[in-house]
Amino acid sequence: MKRFLISVLAGTAFLFAAKAANPGTKPYQRPSGVFNSLDIAIQGGTAGIEFDLSTPVTKWGRLRVGYQYIPQYTIPVTFGMSADSEGNTSGEGFDKISALVDSLTGYKIDQNITMECTPNFYNFKLLADFYPLANKENWLRNLRVTTGFYYGPSRIGSTVNAMDEMPGLVLANLYNKLYDKVTAPDFVDWAIDNPINGDFGNPIYLDPMSAEALQKKFMDAGRIGMQCGIDADGKPYILEPGKDGTVGASVFVNRFKPYLGLGFDQPIAMDGRLSVGFDLGALFWGNPRVVTHDGTNLNTLSDMPGQLQQAMDLMNNFRVYPMASFRIALTLF
Repeated sequence: MKRFLISVLAGTAFLFAAKAANPGTKPYQRPSGVFNSLDIAIQGGTAGIEFDLSTPVTKWGRLRVGYQYIPQYTIPVTFGMSADSEGNTSGEGFDKISALVDSLTGYKIDQNITMECTPNFYNFKLLADFYPLANKENWLRNLRVTTGFYYGPSRIGSTVNAMDEMPGLVLANLYNKLYDKVTAPDFVDWAIDNPINGDFGNPIYLDPMSAEALQKKFMDAGRIGMQCGIDADGKPYILEPGKDGTVGASVFVNRFKPYLGLGFDQPIAMDGRLSVGFDLGALFWGNPRVVTHDGTNLNTLSDMPGQLQQAMDLMNNFRVYPMASFRIALTLF
């Protein structure tokens, strides 16, 4: 973003320098009639790529309608899973779970999970440009105030585990289900009455001492998941893999996003049909909300781990999204 802002400022300086180099040139007169010309433009900036069509309504203003989107890309982020035993979370306890799963299945669970963050930001836009100095006979006539709105999906981004993490997450989910079964109060009685080899061959039952030992081992190891913080009831919230072996979260903002900004356009072709410019403004999209795959709103949690807390703090600081873009426009007629 910093590099782009520097580019915008450099482009602005170029526009003023070009104007200063030709002080005797009469400024281009924008069409002042209603809907008597049409411009097509492309922009690039902090909101990705934008396309729009614009037409004047008076010499004091014009309307713009268009579409904006951010191309798809992914950012990898690594989170660590932890153990949760009777409300106490522990990263060290993961070793016990890993050893227990290895002894029961012969497979190991990786403690670190790679998550992939992907934007999902695209909007329809309707903007109005106002030229408060349209009567000036110099470059000031091209300064404008822009207002309007962007409208699009409320989900603007998501993070989900990488595909190669799914086998380990499926195994973690199966372990948690086994944990629920083994640590249930009636497990010992259930084990006495139900053979562990099903309907095949001679039935084999766990003796009460073996069942109690297995139950104690599971209770000592705890459940497995990602510690995300403390909920409103004061209990640790552990994000556990879903049934399909996935862990994820999505970021939501308001669908309707008002915009307010400043801009400048400078014709660069002799006939004034080709122009360049810039826009600087703010998109008001509300307080971003982060919701996990199990429906938990992370904004309601406290005492988050450092990496997650930093991500949430960054989200909370972006109630207003900064917009900066460079614009190239061509008058069609």
